[in-house]
Amino acid sequence: ERLKDSRTYLSLEQARQANKKHIEEGLSLSPRYRWLLAASGHIDLLQDTMKSNRPFNGKPKVDQVFEGGIFAASPGAQFESEWLSHSVILIFEITKNYGAGALVLNRPMPLRVRDLGNSGRFDVFRANPMYAGGSVGGSGQGYAKGLIPSEMSPWYWLHSAGNLGGTATRLSEFAYIGGNIESLAQAVGDEPHQVKFFWRHTTFGPGEFEQQVEQELWRRIADDSWMLL
Repeated sequence: ERLKDSRTYLSLEQARQANKKHIEEGLSLSPRYRWLLAASGHIDLLQDTMKSNRPFNGKPKVDQVFEGGIFAASPGAQFESEWLSHSVILIFEITKNYGAGALVLNRPMPLRVRDLGNSGRFDVFRANPMYAGGSVGGSGQGYAKGLIPSEMSPWYWLHSAGNLGGTATRLSEFAYIGGNIESLAQAVGDEPHQVKFFWRHTTFGPGEFEQQVEQELWRRIADDSWMLL
């Protein structure tokens, strides 16, 4: 329905031209144009559609594993944990001695922020869905039957609202994690849906994720992909 507006048709044509120029010259494609192209079936959200500010040559390389990088599990990739199959993850922390910490971006939970305990300070974001950043037990999608929402709370929040006075951590040009929740509410104004909330995270041992990248179990995708999933 949103694509019926004549102004949107104009923007869609602009998006097509921007995407063509992106391919020819390696220019960035804005998240708004990427949304239009994806919504109209012109691109796959999981294809690389923008030039990162870090080196990218199609297949992911170990030296491209860094905080803020987003990776999609390769088709048919086999993991010890079923949880990671068909997943898209964002690396938010990586160290030589302790390994990597990641958030799974495409595992929405059957909960919203308002369903959680002690959610008063998150009131502006009460309608936002919760995402399972890591396995929460059970099988398949990993949802355990014994989860008690009133005993849960958001562990992480991902946004593009800046460093919020130094309280949020910059992961990339498009992503910041954490930060003062009151400052974040003020920054996003009447668009609280721009923020994604996560419960738990996924961990990889020292060198584990890099090894999986070498084995081509993961393919790196655009740094702004989290906004569109």
